[in-house]
Amino acid sequence: MALENKKEPLWRRLRLSNQQRVASRLILVCLYLPCNLLSLIVPKRKDVWIIGNSHGYTDNPRYFFEYLQGHPTIKVFWLAHDKTKVPSTGNVCRMGSLRGIYLVFRASVFVIGNGYGDISRIAVFGKKIVNLWHGSPIKRIQLDTVDRSTRSGKIVYKLWKLALARHSLLICGCERDRVRLTSAFGLSQEKVLVTGTPRMDVLYASSSRQEQSSLAIGTAKIKILLLPTWHQQPERQEAVMSQFILLSRELDKSKYVVHVKLHPLASMSSNESVMNETIEAYERVAAGCGNDLNKALSIFDVVITDYSGVAYDRELQGGSMFFLNPCYQSMLEAGELYND
Repeated sequence: MALENKKEPLWRRLRLSNQQRVASRLILVCLYLPCNLLSLIVPKRKDVWIIGNSHGYTDNPRYFFEYLQGHPTIKVFWLAHDKTKVPSTGNVCRMGSLRGIYLVFRASVFVIGNGYGDISRIAVFGKKIVNLWHGSPIKRIQLDTVDRSTRSGKIVYKLWKLALARHSLLICGCERDRVRLTSAFGLSQEKVLVTGTPRMDVLYASSSRQEQSSLAIGTAKIKILLLPTWHQQPERQEAVMSQFILLSRELDKSKYVVHVKLHPLASMSSNESVMNETIEAYERVAAGCGNDLNKALSIFDVVITDYSGVAYDRELQGGSMFFLNPCYQSMLEAGELYND
């Protein structure tokens, strides 16, 4: 079957810079203000929590949702973005449905894994917002990507920081992540806690490779997973994808079995469609793990990425890990990496 191309976000088709993209989002935040003010006066139910993930039923929000099932005092709901990516058990409400909108305004707690868009940007005020951030960043993220050397950059930084201040708590896995996320979100140290994250438990459990016994990969060849991450600059994204396409072709000719997983924000151009087979190969393998990369990661003998935070996940599990980044020098010179 052919993999359908994902439609590029509008800001990428317009070739907006990072600061222009952030500025456009801040304008939308202002447009959401009336609904957010309404959210302040709507009575909240302390026992209603909503959990969501704009990338689907996966990662930290999923694990936390499953952990809270059957809790005696909390009524937890999963806010579904996609009809096909929903929990098999538990309370589910659809984003944009009347029930979903009602619960979004009445809930007292939002639990997210990326940003407010995981649940709702129109009912943020008056909520306790807990962010179970989805990984350990290597590339600079959020506020740390803003160029504050210009007046416009300083304005964007202050407004974005004000928007992020709605966070009540941000959870991370180690002191290194705490330092980076405190800076990236502009939060006080008291709001960023090192507790470990749900995904760490999954990564440690799957490192025993017990999942492999139930998966029919169908070959004794070396299994390689390519994980090209997402880059905000379209030209850099294209450069990285070109290198991964070449690598995929070369590896496929030899004794290796190649699998590719794209970042959720990455879009498929016509040139990248040659990777369809390797992407589908990954999806078949991941299906045996509930389409969960954290559970599937230990299945692969070698992982290759261009500065995805999955590198730290792989380090936790052990196993071969390599970097392929054709833009390394330019990223280093531009100060876009937290570390070399």
